[in-house]
Amino acid sequence: MKRGQMPGGEKSFAESAIPLILIAVLLVFIAGKIGLVDLSGVPVIGSLFPKPLVKVAVLGRSSLEMKELLSAEDYKMSGIYYQGDLPPEVILFSGALSSYDVVILQGVKECDRKTRRAVADFVKSGKKLIVIGDACTKVPDDPSILGWDFAGLGEVMPVEYAGVIGHTITSRRIPSPVGEFKIVMPDHPILPGAQLNYPFYGSLFDVVPSHKVNFDILAIVTNYDGKSKIGTTTLAVVESKGWFGGKTIYFAFDPASTAQRSGGRGRNILLNTFMYLRGSK
Repeated sequence: MKRGQMPGGEKSFAESAIPLILIAVLLVFIAGKIGLVDLSGVPVIGSLFPKPLVKVAVLGRSSLEMKELLSAEDYKMSGIYYQGDLPPEVILFSGALSSYDVVILQGVKECDRKTRRAVADFVKSGKKLIVIGDACTKVPDDPSILGWDFAGLGEVMPVEYAGVIGHTITSRRIPSPVGEFKIVMPDHPILPGAQLNYPFYGSLFDVVPSHKVNFDILAIVTNYDGKSKIGTTTLAVVESKGWFGGKTIYFAFDPASTAQRSGGRGRNILLNTFMYLRGSK
């Protein structure tokens, strides 16, 4: 009997498993090279694998600060590939959003029915959505509609617009509040190592949790000043749960425009958001 063989000439289990192990290693290597698996952070071999790209587009009009952040060198080094702003009319072209991993809704209040449905289908297909402020809360041909709960968009939004009671606008934007940003889920990947409470300067929009979509409240703002608003609490960052692969994260403020006034925290939170949506730790 030869060494390494069982009686009867049969190969040992370890010897027969070697080809399978080599095939598995090769498949992981290929997956890392084409970006299906993120191996960029693995010690020693991580330098062989580039960070997987996150293709990002803004549906609407990005703020100047948002555009600067998305084009910043550290964002590029992290694999954030900003591909510009898209007018809502782009939805008229079939599959217009399919080439993006993350779409940001910002800077446009009016979205027609086709746009709302296309964005909802985008999330349901497994893609990621970031909604900022009151983006896409109006329908151009019906001024009585206000909020996201129309034409399918409410099916993927973790919040509802709080400024409407029976189609009557009761409140909208809370201008320039000075308050306290409080992290509700400090262990969430978007907020790692962040100071739990810090001064908040910026504009907020009143929202309430969705009654259709499961959600996690990640952060709130409390004690901002303004007429009849002292001592109240506003949802600041809310994440949807439950869709297979797809996800929506809502910001009641523009994290890019508040970045400098919050000691860069908004910048870090936004970058962490992209890393989280990509699947990285």
